[in-house]
Amino acid sequence: MLSSAAASPAALPLTGEWGGSQVRLVLTETGGTLDMACASASIDAAVHPDATGKFGATGRYESFTGGPTRADAPPAMVMAHFDGHVEGNSLHLSVRQHGEKTAQNFTLERGRQVKLIRCM
Repeated sequence: MLSSAAASPAALPLTGEWGGSQVRLVLTETGGTLDMACASASIDAAVHPDATGKFGATGRYESFTGGPTRADAPPAMVMAHFDGHVEGNSLHLSVRQHGEKTAQNFTLERGRQVKLIRCM
């Protein structure tokens, strides 16, 4: 027997592939991945928008640079916070790295395919 929380549409996580200008977000029932031209990020848990479509999540963010990377270089991974708002097939996402005052903002569309051109 399902609980009322599990059967409620508001309890369902946001899933699917979302694309924007040089950014791709894939959300699953357990978290997500965000790929950009010069960075990648992961979301640690399922994204559950509230009744107004707003959500917040935490995860990790790693930026890349062009050219070779030394094998002994420390990872450029930091904690990050993801704030967003979904409305229909549009998702507005703000990504703020730990310790940074400003955020990166993206507008994505559900099901949009994106070809990323990585940093060179």
